[in-house]
Amino acid sequence: MKLKYTLTLICSLFIYAGFSQIHLSTMVWSAEGTEIISDAKRYDDGSIYVAGRFTEATDFDHSDAEVILEPIGVIDVYVAKYSHFGELIWVHSFGAVGEAQNKLQMQLDDEGNAFLSGVFDGEVDFDFSAEEYVLDGNNEVYLLKINADGEFQFAYEFNVYEGPMQLDKEGNVLMVGQFFGIKDFNPGAEEFYLDNEDGNRYFLKLNNAGEFVWAKNVGESENPFFVDDIGVNSNNEIYLTGNFTDTLFYVVDGTENYSVNEDVYGIGLIKYDSDAEILWGGALLGEGANYATDIAIDRDDNIIIGGLFTEELDFDFGAGATIETVENRAMYIQKLSSDHELLWYGIMPTNGSITNCYFNGIVTDQYNDIYFAGDIATDFIDFDPGVGTDNRSSWDDQADAFFGKWSADGTYIWAKTIGRVGNDRANSIFLDEVGTIYLAGGFSDNCDFDPNDGTYFIDALGYPDGYLSRYYQGLTGIEPTPVFDGLSVYPNPTAGTFTISGLTAGDQVEVYSLNGELLIQNQAMNINHEISLAHLADGVYLVKVVNKASSRMVKVVKG
Repeated sequence: MKLKYTLTLICSLFIYAGFSQIHLSTMVWSAEGTEIISDAKRYDDGSIYVAGRFTEATDFDHSDAEVILEPIGVIDVYVAKYSHFGELIWVHSFGAVGEAQNKLQMQLDDEGNAFLSGVFDGEVDFDFSAEEYVLDGNNEVYLLKINADGEFQFAYEFNVYEGPMQLDKEGNVLMVGQFFGIKDFNPGAEEFYLDNEDGNRYFLKLNNAGEFVWAKNVGESENPFFVDDIGVNSNNEIYLTGNFTDTLFYVVDGTENYSVNEDVYGIGLIKYDSDAEILWGGALLGEGANYATDIAIDRDDNIIIGGLFTEELDFDFGAGATIETVENRAMYIQKLSSDHELLWYGIMPTNGSITNCYFNGIVTDQYNDIYFAGDIATDFIDFDPGVGTDNRSSWDDQADAFFGKWSADGTYIWAKTIGRVGNDRANSIFLDEVGTIYLAGGFSDNCDFDPNDGTYFIDALGYPDGYLSRYYQGLTGIEPTPVFDGLSVYPNPTAGTFTISGLTAGDQVEVYSLNGELLIQNQAMNINHEISLAHLADGVYLVKVVNKASSRMVKVVKG
């Protein structure tokens, strides 16, 4: 079944003193099976990498050409690279006869190399060329590196359980997970063993070329620390966050530290230097079940943590007490300074009738505003942590995807859901330089991808199908609306002059301030049109292109 690419103009409307167009751009991976996107990332040149799993023959090229891949096993993994306009650059897949490949995550380094980690079974050839590089796994973890041209670089296997994977600022690979017994964590010719008697989690670092750097134990064998996410600040200092049962154990400068939350889950946060020496640790204690699932580090090295709690939780990692109590489950986001002082927190309570309620990603923009995405299956959740309310519910108790935005000071800005019949999930969220929001995940049955008052339904052929959608935030910065594909603006950000490519002679080009003031108006003479912002102050501007058929808008950053 052919990959579907949908690009549809839905409607236009006025907002504030200017225009905001609602356009929908959604790429759909669709066949009579599973084609879910597990992870997606954007590279600096605008290209998009997607990684997921599929079970049926699928065409990964949305143009008139066809690039059809067929799975070898029950469930195979695919990884593909597309241009900013959705043009397929390359795609590869791997699997094993009669086996299912599970779990998947991906990170990109500064050179556009892709690192994939997941769980594999059977004999898998990880080399996409005429050569072979076969690993034989039995529910084991792999690490695969592919360069920007889609060429195999290396693959390793580890006889451990999966966990989060991240890259530091130098492109080194950081991996955390669970293991039992004595394991060798050096994928090279030499050996480096860790013993589970000394800890319950491994913490592994490889350099960008896949060479072993170090491996450490995390926690104690009798006091599990379930690490769910990894964050890295500008100094390459590393944060591990997750939850623990009874006791969180860590050693700082030779001093043993124990944070006790007896018989219930507490939330842990441990900070390491780049050599895996612990610099700081702390815990959030309370009643009920408490989880930290996601972490992000903003441009000022502030720490943003998102998760879920029930009953009661103290949000202060320090000596103070900032206790919140809820009747049912609640999601939360909190922000700490680089010195781990609590700056603020916000909670999003539910009514308790819930099967899914969790984040699948938290990111920040150049202004340190916070964006988040995940899944809900509930009668309602209030996404506004302030005195107001913004209740959202999923369709018929099935999972819907959500995404939202809070300001850097914790002020609620907006939250949206996409979904309808069937389970619809957001597995990944990321931004471009001008704040365009990308969502990727899976949907089934019939999904409405318009997060506003309109509708844009796509029917899934499989269960689930994969999607990648882009949403533009509009003039006011409040309503997230899908972005239009078809214009290329470069360089963006710009020092003063930029070019719009993809125009038609006669198109009208207008530049607006964020408050809707018209600043520049002229007419394109050919496909490429140059505009100077030299006389304007540094900041964000909206460029609108109008012709007889439609109007389009993009953000441009000067400075």
